[in-house]
Amino acid sequence: MENLFDLFFGLPLHPLIDHVVVIILPLSALGAILLTFFAKYRKNYGLLVLLGMFVSAISAFIAKQSGEALAARVGWPGNHAELGTNLVIVSFVLFVIYLVWFILQKVDKSQVSNLQFLRSEEHTSELQSHLNLVCRLLLEK
Repeated sequence: MENLFDLFFGLPLHPLIDHVVVIILPLSALGAILLTFFAKYRKNYGLLVLLGMFVSAISAFIAKQSGEALAARVGWPGNHAELGTNLVIVSFVLFVIYLVWFILQKVDKSQVSNLQFLRSEEHTSELQSHLNLVCRLLLEK
């Protein structure tokens, strides 16, 4: 049986998928760095960078597997194989780190807005009660 990661329409899959990793992984990493410093772009581009990190991690895994299939055809590539293994690890670590950061950014904003809403309700109800009439009169001055 032919290896799943060996050929794509008769062409070796490894050189094709390598281009996906080589382009998308650095762009996604650069996007993550930029979104760290420029918060105004997070809403529009955060999910896109997350998708890029995910595609990069999966593509790096496919590149490693297809590289092993290509090595069975043409011979062992030596150091290149070790670099491919390291790239899979690095790309998955980057994806997980960015995913955690992305989730924390979403959770922090929702919790802060909930706390502010609760605090404003608390102040409104305090100021409207008859027991705090003096405080309300003092605040109006």
